[in-house]
Amino acid sequence: MLLNFRVIFLVVFLYCSSCFAAAQHCKGVLPNSLVDIFQKNFHDYRLIEYEDYRDDELASEYMSHVKSKCITRKKINNRKGFWYAFLAENKKTKEVHGFVVIKKKDWKFVNAWPSTNKGRSCCFVGLLPPGFYERSESIDGDDVETGELLSFRSRDSGVIIGTIGAGGKAFFLNGNSLIHIYISD
Repeated sequence: MLLNFRVIFLVVFLYCSSCFAAAQHCKGVLPNSLVDIFQKNFHDYRLIEYEDYRDDELASEYMSHVKSKCITRKKINNRKGFWYAFLAENKKTKEVHGFVVIKKKDWKFVNAWPSTNKGRSCCFVGLLPPGFYERSESIDGDDVETGELLSFRSRDSGVIIGTIGAGGKAFFLNGNSLIHIYISD
């Protein structure tokens, strides 16, 4: 009887420990000062957390895009410094938006990916290596958005913000400008 209790306790302890460790994957990616300013200025939004995803979503996106345990936010390092990308949900509409944040003197927030996707676990943020990127042929229409390029060779890392099971927007800093290209997986 005592042995059974110990086994059950051990199983529960290990399960809960792995849940806690999983929850920590995204902690510390965004500086507290950035989170505080975001919550103050964008009070209609909540940051999307790792815990908002099902295990199957995490497994598929981890393998195809994210390449890290944090699917909801990234710190992007480049030769001139660093910038951030993260997902947030509009509390009223439940739509998920991708924000890009650049720090000059102050934090500059850009609602770079205002999607109509609903549900906290619909989307992802992943790092992109330096390289050549072209607009996906699978994108409907010939219209090009402001800031969008048809192709771009980046010497620095970028980020993709997209929808699980589909493509997204690849973002890069080009000097002081944020550019993007629609790409698909």
